Amino acid sequence: MKEMKEKEPARLFTVKEAGVIFKARPGTVRKWIRAGKVKTIKVGRPYLIPCSEIDRIARFGIDWPGPACQ
Repeated sequence: MKEMKEKEPARLFTVKEAGVIFKARPGTVRKWIRAGKVKTIKVGRPYLIPCSEIDRIARFGIDWPGPACQ
């Protein structure tokens, strides 16, 4: 029988960590979030940004709408 591997949870980044990655201030990252340019997960008070979203922005830029909008 094959063993079921437990799926590793996706890495989540804080606004501050995302700012460091993109060389932007946390306030700028928050503006992107409010403008709907960055998808987030809200856990309690802080916004958390999934690794997949960081990858999307790194590859295509902040203004690219993503595959769902094509």
